[in-house]
Amino acid sequence: MNKLILSFLCAICFIACDTQKEDKTFSFNKSLKETPHIKGKNGNGDYLYVTAGNMLYSIGNQYGDFPEVGFHVPGEMGGIWQHPIKLMDGFKLSINDTVNKYNLVLDQCNQFTAYPFANQFEYNYPEQGISVTRTDFVPDSLPVFVVEYQIVNNTKDIKEIELSLEINSDLSPVWLGERCGMIDGQDNILESITNNTILIKDSINDWYAGISADADGLKAENDSKNKLKGLGIRANLRLPLLNMQPNEIKTLPYYIGGPT
Repeated sequence: MNKLILSFLCAICFIACDTQKEDKTFSFNKSLKETPHIKGKNGNGDYLYVTAGNMLYSIGNQYGDFPEVGFHVPGEMGGIWQHPIKLMDGFKLSINDTVNKYNLVLDQCNQFTAYPFANQFEYNYPEQGISVTRTDFVPDSLPVFVVEYQIVNNTKDIKEIELSLEINSDLSPVWLGERCGMIDGQDNILESITNNTILIKDSINDWYAGISADADGLKAENDSKNKLKGLGIRANLRLPLLNMQPNEIKTLPYYIGGPT
């Protein structure tokens, strides 16, 4: 377990340090501005996409959701995979405005864009004066999925918001894994460890998933059994109150990964 934790944290540090060498204000969204891309068409939101490196990949739909698709293992094709283990069924961000008393759930984007090495989802909430750009990226040779949220306060008012990332774990074997003795067990969330990272473990196997954020105070709350297929768990990963100034942009990456 210690080796897993060390490997996961080293991968996170590698990404963070590598990006900060060139520009301390680095963001994946900014780095993609001049990159060739294809914009998704209206009505194609249910079409699937993949974000992949050579050690880990993610499958979802162009709305930014993770539907239960697939037939070899029914309903288990989507999500985040590190073969021969699935790590998660998916995730979803919520933004809670504590002053104006509204909650935005990022469950369907307004625009999907595919890049050669990343995918992007744009969410616009004009009535609330908030827009969000989510960028998914998987580096080669590291079992880490990076999801960056860039949040913009488009108003002239200060916003006090809370961010909650709902994650649905599903540590389980690939198709026909049971023939090799890979038997799925109930997932359990472990106590938060150092460096702002939360671990999830399969109860009968040495299968782990780790989640971290580039912000202090990440805390797992309201964990319960996953309502989706499989033996995963659902938890809300909350961050402390975020104070956004008028027209301010906040960039927050999360990291999801498995063992090296």
